Amino acid sequence: MKIKKTITQSPLFMLMLLLALVVSSCFPSFKSEDEVMEYLKEKFPNQDIVLSSSRTTKRGWTNDIRIWTFTLSGYPKDTFRVACYISSYPFPMMKTRKGIITDFDKVVTLRCAKEFEQGPLKQLDAATQRIWRPFPVRDFSLGAATLALETMDDIWRAKRLIEAFELYLSRENNLKENQ
Repeated sequence: MKIKKTITQSPLFMLMLLLALVVSSCFPSFKSEDEVMEYLKEKFPNQDIVLSSSRTTKRGWTNDIRIWTFTLSGYPKDTFRVACYISSYPFPMMKTRKGIITDFDKVVTLRCAKEFEQGPLKQLDAATQRIWRPFPVRDFSLGAATLALETMDDIWRAKRLIEAFELYLSRENNLKENQ
């Protein structure tokens, strides 16, 4: 009798355990504002960081994200975003990956690209200017740069254009990865 009762309760117990696991993983917590500030201080040492107290939160089936804006003393022209995210894999409801990301590289690179387009790019010949394309923008990152190459001469123009843009980017302190 006791064995029969244990066997019948076992699937119910397993179902309840699975339900508890799924429900608890649906609502994981974001990193705190202090943890985000600690991340920024580690990523940008020797910078005065001002983190906005307001934030936005977006929730979805596979991704939840909380976004703050911040400024750095070494980059007075720019306003950046930092996000704490929680995402799921492979099941939409089980949020298992957490992290923090910034759009620092994207913001600085786009500003430099705009300045490059208004200055050094205008000094190059028309054929070289023709192959330049703006960077494709995603939410927190940039897509790979593309150039419109039609002839063999365009390859040499592209090489000169890339070198000119890299030289322009090298003036920024923390953009070595983007080059």
